[in-house]
Amino acid sequence: MRLEPRDASTLTQLGFAYQLRWRETADASYLPRSELALRRAIRFGTEDADAVLGLGSLALIRHEFREGLAYGEQARRLLEVSGYIGPAPVSLDAYGAMLQWQIAQLVPPNAQDVATALSPLVLPHGACDVAALAAAFPPWKSRRSAFEIPKSDGCT
Repeated sequence: MRLEPRDASTLTQLGFAYQLRWRETADASYLPRSELALRRAIRFGTEDADAVLGLGSLALIRHEFREGLAYGEQARRLLEVSGYIGPAPVSLDAYGAMLQWQIAQLVPPNAQDVATALSPLVLPHGACDVAALAAAFPPWKSRRSAFEIPKSDGCT
């Protein structure tokens, strides 16, 4: 806040943070701070629906329901004008351009990268021989348990 005291987005976030702090602590001294931050956000921002929603939330916290409804309707009108509800409005063209740029920055994998990535999935040399041997002599055919410990020949 000290670096950008007129940044509407930061002021709005601060206003909501004060409301959250009030909910956590039940300390009502956070509510006037929230109101001050949100009113400053509206003063420095251009038709900031989030700050208006914050003031509506604050009015509802204070049980000022008519005022809360008025702020809600004002925020709805502001959102209808912009046509976008979300955290970061980005045009479809800008989004597509960013995706194309990111894809162009990708470095294609080489054979060593692929081998390194797949090495945990590749069986070690000789594993197929062990598997074939186990398949040739399954425990259910030998009438022995798969977990049976062979008897000692007396050389323990």
